[in-house]
Amino acid sequence: MDNKLLIRISKLLSLGNGSSFDGEAESALQKAYALMQEHNISMAQVEGASRESQLGPLDEQAIIGFPAKRWEQLLIIAVARLFDCKTFQYSRQDQQGRTCNTEYIVGREGNRITAVFMYNRLRDKLRADAIIRGGNASARDAYCLGCVRAIREKVNAIKASESPTDAWGIVPVDEVSQWLKTMRPELVSV
Repeated sequence: MDNKLLIRISKLLSLGNGSSFDGEAESALQKAYALMQEHNISMAQVEGASRESQLGPLDEQAIIGFPAKRWEQLLIIAVARLFDCKTFQYSRQDQQGRTCNTEYIVGREGNRITAVFMYNRLRDKLRADAIIRGGNASARDAYCLGCVRAIREKVNAIKASESPTDAWGIVPVDEVSQWLKTMRPELVSV
């Protein structure tokens, strides 16, 4: 199926439903329906292509600076969830037999970029605040972990109150999971 054709039909339908000029609207709708009939295209296919063109494809992004501490791992999971992405960890052995982990975030491009940016900012802020508070490394980590738990609770509350239509522009997490099963079956959920 030619995605350009689906997007063209989608634009014609939008023009036909949104134009205030009757002749233009009718012409656009007739052309759209004629193309759909000629190429045996359903409305669901058109709507899927329209959504894909507006939201962008699902994709993955490796996270720079692998979250080594537990609070960092929990933070990226919470932030990813807030932006309807998922995180996965891929482990492999290097030539010296050491385990190398790479953290991935999967979602629509805009969501991924925003989530990674937010994660980096929050992580850096928590590290700086922990240093200012003083104490040994385990006390600083405990402080950060407490902050991350509060962030997770807030994200869970936001997600619990959100209806599916609130996030039309964001890909549902189950769609991300399906993409991962198909495109990256070797990734394991964190």
